[in-house]
Amino acid sequence: MTKELVLAGDVGWEINPEAVREELASAAGESLDIKIVSPGGSVYDGIEIYNILRDYTASFPTAKITITMQGQVMSMMAYISTLPAAHVKAYDNAVYMIHNPWTMAIGDYAELRKTADVLEGLANLSAEAHARKSGKSIQEIKTLLEAETYYFGKEIVEAGFADELIESKEDLNRDSAVATTKVLHTASINAIKKKDSNLDFKALEKLVSRLDKYNKPKQQETEMDLTEFKQKHPELYKIAVTEGKALGEKQAKDGDASQKAIKEAVQAEKDRVSGLMALQADKKYQDIEEVSELIASAIKKGKAESDIRSEIADIVLAKFEDMKLGAPLGLQKAIINDDSGAYEA
Repeated sequence: MTKELVLAGDVGWEINPEAVREELASAAGESLDIKIVSPGGSVYDGIEIYNILRDYTASFPTAKITITMQGQVMSMMAYISTLPAAHVKAYDNAVYMIHNPWTMAIGDYAELRKTADVLEGLANLSAEAHARKSGKSIQEIKTLLEAETYYFGKEIVEAGFADELIESKEDLNRDSAVATTKVLHTASINAIKKKDSNLDFKALEKLVSRLDKYNKPKQQETEMDLTEFKQKHPELYKIAVTEGKALGEKQAKDGDASQKAIKEAVQAEKDRVSGLMALQADKKYQDIEEVSELIASAIKKGKAESDIRSEIADIVLAKFEDMKLGAPLGLQKAIINDDSGAYEA
């Protein structure tokens, strides 16, 4: 007997460890036919799902594990697909993406350094898993992770990340598939930022400790934001938006989710730029050149209003101090007592 397990959606939300654990409990040693399509998601939940599946294969060594890439297999789902002993198939229109893990964190220098250490360890774990699956060297995989690398159809098999290609008679368009995948990945990142702003690193360390020990690799963030993608590849962006729903329906059962993800990605970018432009138009800041330059840079680099609020506050406070020190005593008192709100950031 073979148990079918469908992992479709964001890791940590539509795909969660508890649901996978329940499915495997009902499998009771049967072989597994795992169908995957996901833009990635939570590292925390992804590692737990990987360990749940690995424990199942260890408990039932005679069970055959087949993993089929039905669409976008990206980030944390790509890591899950390296499950040892699994036979991996890929559709000829599937898209596979690997990159370094990332997170958002708050704390002092010690906490942030610890967070960086965990991320470096996770990057190395990912490199080791993909090297083991593909037969490539760990250093070669690290380079691919740092560059955020995409593979399309037969390229997935040729690179060693899948063992078998499922061919169809459809006309295939690599650029449109990869473009759609990038838009969906951006939508997934936006969702993670809203739902999971800071990982529980204590719990994460416990999960990591169950995997192989790791060394610290060099890590470099190279992610392209949506604005830059639209500017550099306007035609591909149009293709991604117009073909997103059709491609999603072919590649996964959650085609409606694919369309929703594209709309959310476009809306998120619109909201980001609108928020910054509103901030730029605020009369409080129009005469402060440093603030105007900071906002213009944020628009270009894909940052949101919330990302630069603290920097604006620092600039305004510095201006406030300069104004106090350079003014006559009477004017200094007037500035200090000013309740107009002109210096709030």
